[in-house]
Amino acid sequence: MLRVVLDTNIVISALLSAKGLEACVLSLALNRRVVLVVSPAILREYKAVRRRPRFRFDPDMVSAFLVRLLKCCLVVHPRLALEVSPDESDNRFLECARAGKLTSW
Repeated sequence: MLRVVLDTNIVISALLSAKGLEACVLSLALNRRVVLVVSPAILREYKAVRRRPRFRFDPDMVSAFLVRLLKCCLVVHPRLALEVSPDESDNRFLECARAGKLTSW
């Protein structure tokens, strides 16, 4: 089955609008049509960004989403720290992809 790592922007865009490619991709993951690979660092980022006041997400909705997400994703624990992206936080997604054995990261 296809494995994916979703950048936080994709997840937030999908939650802000049920229409569009971002929502389709997130739906594929939540419905286990693809394997969503995450790491503890990525989960922390998802949670932190979703709680930003500018998005106005209901806190209970944030918690429910994270619970649902955890039920359908593969959590990996990267052991290798990468420094290949000029945006330091993007390295966490690359580390996750590598640890999750995505074929093209």
